[in-house]
Amino acid sequence: CCVSSGEALPPPIFDAWRARFGHELVEVMGSTEALHDFIANRPGRALTDMGLGVAQLASGAVDDARRTFASAANMFGELEDPRGQGAALTNLGLAQWRRGERYDAYQTWELALEAYAEVDDAAGRAAALLNLGAAHLLIEPHDADAALARLSESERLWAGLGASTTGLGRTLVYKGDALALLGCEDEARNAWKQAREICQEVGDSGGHDVAADRKVLDGVVGGL
Repeated sequence: CCVSSGEALPPPIFDAWRARFGHELVEVMGSTEALHDFIANRPGRALTDMGLGVAQLASGAVDDARRTFASAANMFGELEDPRGQGAALTNLGLAQWRRGERYDAYQTWELALEAYAEVDDAAGRAAALLNLGAAHLLIEPHDADAALARLSESERLWAGLGASTTGLGRTLVYKGDALALLGCEDEARNAWKQAREICQEVGDSGGHDVAADRKVLDGVVGGL
């Protein structure tokens, strides 16, 4: 079989590849920081499980993605694969968040963090902490201390991977938000500045624009 990674695999490309070459494209997930792939769909089910969920989420089929990721999380749980379960739960949280199920998403990301605690996966833990910290700021902005603690730990894990990443840039954006809400305006501006620089370095234009839009006006975070 052949493998596809980096972007969600659209069904038309999957079908066209199989028709042209007679082989399936199997969706795989990996990490630049880990230097290898760590989750793959099975041949014969190339557009199911994680790959299908990612494609559904990217196409806007959020309800379908929610069901698919929930099924994948249960499957990985039955297989006693905490790394796979953590990845499925992380994506399930994204689908729930897009549906407006903010508290459910928060609880799902907490479960993802628990799953990643069973394996040596700094990037997975950092991503779960980033989601939890950012969600905490939006759900309970009065409790910015708790959000800052999660985001600071996420920053530590991303930095420990030894290279600038999109995750680190995004984490610093929300860390700046938490600092601003706590009245630490100079530290907030520094975090946003670092976020802009890192996002520009790694080619994350969306993250760069978000960080550039952040400002503090009369104690209120603009762009949040």
